[in-house]
Amino acid sequence: MAFYLDTHRGTKGGRERLFPINNAVREEAIAYARRVALGINESVSDPRLTLQQAMRRLRYVMERFGITRTGLGVVPHGLRHQGAADDYQSITEVPPPIAGGSKADPALDLQARKEIAARLGHGRISITSVYLGSMRVTPTESPTPVRGPDLHGGNAT
Repeated sequence: MAFYLDTHRGTKGGRERLFPINNAVREEAIAYARRVALGINESVSDPRLTLQQAMRRLRYVMERFGITRTGLGVVPHGLRHQGAADDYQSITEVPPPIAGGSKADPALDLQARKEIAARLGHGRISITSVYLGSMRVTPTESPTPVRGPDLHGGNAT
């Protein structure tokens, strides 16, 4: 059985995203969010903050825990890239091209890129090349935005 975080508040363009909770780190993050958020429709951030204040707060927290280029050799957005790479490997069973992975099955590569594009809030699968490296095949782009996996038994669209 798969578990997903269904989110749209605070996402780019208010796009709904289904984010898989498929490893211990993600399960711990959800457990923490459940402890911090006051209710099912509440946020883990302070709703009284403006976007600029919230971004400043994020920078402060990242610095406080050493998640910096100087501290760990990463920046917060780099964690987004790593998450995409981890998801690609989970789906295709090979590292992404940017990490030196061998050629993935073209159908799996396309499926992975569709799912990852949706998780990242992008409507074009070609943007995944920024996160994963160049596509091994030229996929047919969907004229409609990618939405992620269909939890009712269908394929990602």
